[in-house]
Amino acid sequence: MPDWVALIANSAAANPGAPGLGGGGALAVDPVRVLAGLGAGILLSLLAALLIARMKRAPGRAPRWMGLIAPAVDQAAQLRILETRRASVHADFCLVSWNGRRYLVAVTPGGASLIDARTDSEGSETADPDAPETSA
Repeated sequence: MPDWVALIANSAAANPGAPGLGGGGALAVDPVRVLAGLGAGILLSLLAALLIARMKRAPGRAPRWMGLIAPAVDQAAQLRILETRRASVHADFCLVSWNGRRYLVAVTPGGASLIDARTDSEGSETADPDAPETSA
């Protein structure tokens, strides 16, 4: 047996009340508190998983008490992608509706550009808002 192993074994056997190699004494943790904390953590994680599963099944129907945590979201203010068309390998045109307005957006890897914006009640023909009106 190497000398250092015998030295450690003899010092621990000779002084059973002395602190260990780390300098600390015995671990004084109540096992009941450890198990209670573990049980509370498991219970909270299960409740969170059930809430997430419920909200995934019915996204518009959050529990009533969730209104206290986060404000209610108006269904009319939801963002919807109405149509997407591929212009090239790296560019798409998206028609997006949000808050009663429609936006035509060009999306590229470098970012997005707004091409046109109008309310839902406006006609489908495109018109330049800066162009002078012509009468027939």
